[in-house]
Amino acid sequence: GTDTVVANIVEAKRAVTELGLKALTINSNWRGQNWDALELYPFWQAISELDIPLYVHGNPFQCQVNDHIPSNFTLGWERMRRLHISNYLGFAFEYIVAMASLTLGGLLKEFPNLRFAFFEAGGSWLPWVMYSLDRVYTIEPQCARCDVLPSKLIQESCLVAVEPDEQAIVGSIHTIGSKNFIVGSDYPHPPSTFPNTASGIETMEGLSEEAKRDILGDNMTRFFKLQ
Repeated sequence: GTDTVVANIVEAKRAVTELGLKALTINSNWRGQNWDALELYPFWQAISELDIPLYVHGNPFQCQVNDHIPSNFTLGWERMRRLHISNYLGFAFEYIVAMASLTLGGLLKEFPNLRFAFFEAGGSWLPWVMYSLDRVYTIEPQCARCDVLPSKLIQESCLVAVEPDEQAIVGSIHTIGSKNFIVGSDYPHPPSTFPNTASGIETMEGLSEEAKRDILGDNMTRFFKLQ
């Protein structure tokens, strides 16, 4: 409710202004609601004013012998809880809906200063998401609260972390370029690829040197406004 939103705003401001954090971690939904829920608007306004990037990471399920115990409002959990796909696929499903909320839902029109990095779901699905959201926008514009193509908004405000062995990103980069991809190591827990994370990208066939530089550092430098 409103009190929880206010508490999150207070903590975000403390983290940035008092503790000096350079990014904040958020979940991929708001207590089971999409990010364009009106009660969240004060939070987005505060984050926009802080000019702080957001690291998006779904809330994982605890792995059990039988059922995975749901610990959050992950999209589709009731059909994934008996298989260990609830984190990886569940995160991606959440991120897709989150991008719809940011674009078709009007958040990036209202708060263009927001920027997001989505972690631990791979990234080779991104071109399909851009295509699908653009298709909704062009066919059913009356359903949208944005006035430019969703893909343009995603390109300007969102990064997606790819895996160092995700060969499918070669085709994705051929389709939409390399400016929206970074690499994730999943450090410090399994299946972390640290300390050999970069080598997977550096040796991946089909990636240009520019794409490798983008994924391994240049895009994150821009995301954090380090230059």
